[in-house]
Amino acid sequence: MAELLKESRLLTKDHFTTLYMPEAERENYGTKTGEDALQDKVVGLFFSASWCPPCQHFVPALRDVYDELVQREEPFEVVFVSMDKSKEEMLDYYREKQGKWLALKYGDPMKESLVEKFHVSVIPKLIVLRPDGEVITTKGRKDVQDKGLISFRAWHSAMLAAAKKADQQNQQQQQQLQEQMEAEERSAAEASSS
Repeated sequence: MAELLKESRLLTKDHFTTLYMPEAERENYGTKTGEDALQDKVVGLFFSASWCPPCQHFVPALRDVYDELVQREEPFEVVFVSMDKSKEEMLDYYREKQGKWLALKYGDPMKESLVEKFHVSVIPKLIVLRPDGEVITTKGRKDVQDKGLISFRAWHSAMLAAAKKADQQNQQQQQQLQEQMEAEERSAAEASSS
């Protein structure tokens, strides 16, 4: 996931603590790069908008799960992707209603890429991703509503299983490379002794 949003500057709630700072200086204040903020974490992309009643209903449940996971220092982050019609609507909604998670800046071209990549046609939508950007579930909203905090256990297990599989594949590749190098060394030794 860090790779997908690597170049994006994600807003934090700190972005709004400097209202009297000149806009030019405030542009990157209270932001983090996707690479730094999302490294080695399960990420929930939260597509939502201020004008959407189901979104308003879902935010408190997501906020409760998020706050508990942060308190437990679990590797989880939410990125709010606004479907609002204006920057002002997005900023007010993020500042007033959203949890302490991150937000993609309004107007970031990555929004359209994410909407297209994950086929977002209705909101609210919570897409849960592994750190490598692979989808764990497109039904994160249902998971949170039905299972609450317990849903993270399955998401985290999926992340760990993928990491274990990648480690095993890496070890197999290293072993094959080692065997190939040893075979080449034997061939070279045999050729030089002939």
